[in-house]
Amino acid sequence: MMKRPQYACLSGMQEAMTIDSFQGQENDIAIAIMTTAHPYPGPGFTAEAQRLNVMLTRHKCGLVIVGDIYVA
Repeated sequence: MMKRPQYACLSGMQEAMTIDSFQGQENDIAIAIMTTAHPYPGPGFTAEAQRLNVMLTRHKCGLVIVGDIYVA
């Protein structure tokens, strides 16, 4: 496996995580990017109450949701 390059300006940033891998953790701010992958359009995990709950409750101060309301 190839090692990703390290950038000094990104060294203190949190790692991006999926909803499933973030369960049981929290952070000051959470950013949820609502996307879908062709050929699987539709609500995806937002139709699953437990996963939606994780997305909506892992932030301490702020939650930013980015996406298309007609897709997510």
